[in-house]
Amino acid sequence: MIRSVLLAALLLLAVIGTARAAVPYPERQLDDGGPTAEPDASPEESPEEEVCVDASYLSSYDESALVHATALNARVLCPLPPSTLPCGTPDHLVRVRGAPTSYRALCADAPCDERTMPVNSVLSHLWEEEPHADGHVLTMYDARHPELAQRILHRFTALRRSVARA
Repeated sequence: MIRSVLLAALLLLAVIGTARAAVPYPERQLDDGGPTAEPDASPEESPEEEVCVDASYLSSYDESALVHATALNARVLCPLPPSTLPCGTPDHLVRVRGAPTSYRALCADAPCDERTMPVNSVLSHLWEEEPHADGHVLTMYDARHPELAQRILHRFTALRRSVARA
């Protein structure tokens, strides 16, 4: 059973890696494979690819439920009142009246502030989606990838951590 889960997770990682490489984003530099392809981000900075929310919003979660052992600093978008959503990275997924959208798209249609702050995320199988007063629902997914693939990846991450601790 564990062997089949590991094989499925490796296949999923290969598919996600291929999908990311094939889809360019305006704010993402494409890697030409040359000697300067190393990331410039310091360990405490988050690459643009991270999908997280304000770390203080997740303070009630145990460290083992979080995607990152230490919160990362990232550029976030903060919906202004009347929204009650926490700040989130541009590609973090929210549901607006049931339809999935990113913070980037949400903030294109509603007023938001841009900030840099510590962020993190909860493994999706440990997160209960939260409805907010403004009709938005906070998820722990990346708007750029299929939710099912992310759920499998998060479960695999939790399994790998539990095996490493044993």
